[in-house]
Amino acid sequence: MILRLYGSFLTFLRTCFYFKYDYNSQYQKNLKEGGYKMRIAVATEDGYVAQHFGRCPKFTILEVKDGQIVNQSVLENPGYRTHQPGLVPTFLRNQGVDCVIAGGMGPNAVNMLESFGIKVILGVTGKVEEVMKAFISGSLEGGESLCDHGEHEC
Repeated sequence: MILRLYGSFLTFLRTCFYFKYDYNSQYQKNLKEGGYKMRIAVATEDGYVAQHFGRCPKFTILEVKDGQIVNQSVLENPGYRTHQPGLVPTFLRNQGVDCVIAGGMGPNAVNMLESFGIKVILGVTGKVEEVMKAFISGSLEGGESLCDHGEHEC
């Protein structure tokens, strides 16, 4: 119970006070120096980063090694047509994803992904190819979740 409250509190802080993700972290260093492979899932809609993680039609899964994209695939989002809490984060964990990039995402999904050790980058817009180039180079700018829809709060 206490851990759940603590996780909710951290999500609240992250939402209220924008904590910038360190894009020049060890991940970026390892990607550029070689020998490190990373799988990145980008919430995708019509070739662009989707605004809402859970409702995006597809995920572009990119495997990056030595600063280069070595494999790319597009997978259907199993939660696209129906909302089932935990389904999409678990699906991405089972795909071996290390990082998720999306325009927006609810706090429960963020907490679940982070509990799996998956980095989450929100507030991203643009074409998937351009976003990936920026991520690999370390210049990707994230921000607050862009998820905004009337039926529930993210």
